[in-house]
Amino acid sequence: MKKGIIAIIVLGLLGVIIVGWYVRTNNNLINMKGQATKQWANVESSYQRRSDLIGNLVKTVQGAADFERETLSDVILMILMQTTSHRSSWPNFNKPKQVCPLPCPDCWLPWSATPI
Repeated sequence: MKKGIIAIIVLGLLGVIIVGWYVRTNNNLINMKGQATKQWANVESSYQRRSDLIGNLVKTVQGAADFERETLSDVILMILMQTTSHRSSWPNFNKPKQVCPLPCPDCWLPWSATPI
């Protein structure tokens, strides 16, 4: 009978050890799964934030391109307005060149018909 009681006690202790190991391992696995889920949530949050920033970047670049387009259009329009307003002072190479009687450095220009 003493051998039976010792065997039951040893089997009981062995069972308690196995159940304890199982519970501890299960708790560790559940904890690691929670940490992995949390880290993936952080990664997805980072991806979402980057995705939102790409939209803002596209809008910013589009705004800069629109500004450049408007500026270029304004500059071209200003140049055209200035050149059409000064068209009467453009050189006419078909007319005979008027020579300045005084030696001045600007007399060689075809549109300077009179000395300055």
